[in-house]
Amino acid sequence: MGSWKRKPLSVNSDTFGPTLVDFGDSGLSISSSKDNVKFKAFRAKPLYLPYKEIINFQLDQATPIPLTLSGHFFSSITNFRRGSDRLHEINGSESERSVQENNNLDQLGRSLGARFKLVIHYLQRQKDNCNIWTCKKIDLTGENQDALKEVHSQLEKRTLDHFQERPKRLLIFINPYGGTGNAPIIFEKQVRPMFDLVGIQYDVIETERSYHAHDLLLDYPDLEQYDGVIGVGGDGILNEIFNGLIKSAAREAGLDVNEPAVTLRQPKVRIGIIPAGSTDSVAASLHGTDHLETAILHIILGDKRGMDVNSVYSDGQLKRFSITMVSYGYFGDLIQRSEKYRWMGPPRYIFSGMQTLLNNRSYKGTLEITMSDPLRSMKGNPSNLDPCTELCECQNNLAQLATAEADEDLHIETVKEGQTQKLIVNGEFMVVTGACIACCCRHTPKGVSPGAHHGDGNTDLILVKKTSRINQWRYLIRTSLLHASPFDLHYVEAFRAKEFKFTLENSAQDGKTGLIRTHSSVWNCDGEILEHPNIHVKVNRKLISVFGRGSGPKSKPKAL
Repeated sequence: MGSWKRKPLSVNSDTFGPTLVDFGDSGLSISSSKDNVKFKAFRAKPLYLPYKEIINFQLDQATPIPLTLSGHFFSSITNFRRGSDRLHEINGSESERSVQENNNLDQLGRSLGARFKLVIHYLQRQKDNCNIWTCKKIDLTGENQDALKEVHSQLEKRTLDHFQERPKRLLIFINPYGGTGNAPIIFEKQVRPMFDLVGIQYDVIETERSYHAHDLLLDYPDLEQYDGVIGVGGDGILNEIFNGLIKSAAREAGLDVNEPAVTLRQPKVRIGIIPAGSTDSVAASLHGTDHLETAILHIILGDKRGMDVNSVYSDGQLKRFSITMVSYGYFGDLIQRSEKYRWMGPPRYIFSGMQTLLNNRSYKGTLEITMSDPLRSMKGNPSNLDPCTELCECQNNLAQLATAEADEDLHIETVKEGQTQKLIVNGEFMVVTGACIACCCRHTPKGVSPGAHHGDGNTDLILVKKTSRINQWRYLIRTSLLHASPFDLHYVEAFRAKEFKFTLENSAQDGKTGLIRTHSSVWNCDGEILEHPNIHVKVNRKLISVFGRGSGPKSKPKAL
């Protein structure tokens, strides 16, 4: 290519802010606004970097300045040099960036000299999936060191507030047994290098048995020294962490966790999950994806989100806390049967699911449902499939009134206790599910209840009445593929509730022989088995704080 000499560019300071640096004949100017830094080269589309999504900036490859972070494992590394005819992509996918963007960045690269370097690490959403975040690295190489120092100084001032909430010290639990057993490898090869290079200090504990993390956190000394507790593994290790932290906070406050009327205290530290399990439902529901790098970056950024937690009681005692779902019938039978096939790994869930479907069992029971609080519930019932996103109002103190409509085939009695509305529902059910979050995973990408909210203080109660195998299959297919809403099926009911009780009637009719016999299912509680059919579930609004923003904006699926 020929020489690249252009006149300096002017930037309208009234619309975007004063120009920080004008590199003269190179044709590059860098300017700032309240929320962004802007790079503009001659005839190139401007590149905007939000301050809150800048990970690190350093000059001459020097040691990072205080309150900044340096990055690693970036999906692409872009080198800008004078006279270069193209961008050099290292460890990156060319499909992630359009040809136009490559041309724009190429012009930025040719606009600088080749002596001093300012490195800026920033985050970017994938264009084809806004929930997946990757980290980009820009090298600005030029001869004017003073100009680069000025950019560095201004970035330091502008990003100061955004770095305050970012974690500096973490307690990390690794589960070497969950999923495919790859959690230790994932930590060593991907998590540890990133945390080391961003300057996060951490203590690591590899669990040796079930409930190891739970038991340690009950009496962990000086837990306030940490900015968060992280689980590397599946949903099981996360379950252990928040169960231990909630019980520890209650013990410190002198509260009895076995008493449903008690208002529990939120743990003082945030909780994070780095997905390395079989389903990774929490990560997928929280971030909109189970993408590993995305989960790590949310922790590095210090993103914060309140999440509801179910308290599950039986026989007058707390059995456990749950953050995804508690489910009786089909999903309980599935998880119980899958325990026999652990050697199969994740495919055991599909195999066990098919066996459970063929059995086609139903269970008679009575539900006492306490309807959602008018001041704290989201508009609509679970049949509204709009997902919980970054800017969802459930993270505010107040939201709008929920509504519920019930099918006439169920025997429902409405009871009012003061301002509280209760429903008494009798029936024979294939599925009884209380979902605090969407419960997304690779088998149900949109979730069991796509419209469940993270922090509205409610659980989405889904009831599948006794029906044929074909109809049960239709419900499962719609839940998995969401080509049409599962809540439009006449044998499926959904309520938004803040509390419910389930009592099993032990007699039921065998679908094969027609004989009356006694049988029961188990509760699938966050992937763990709870062998107490009669339970009381209460929702604790935003009881824990987690590292995450929520999923990005999504379009509402069309019901056929």
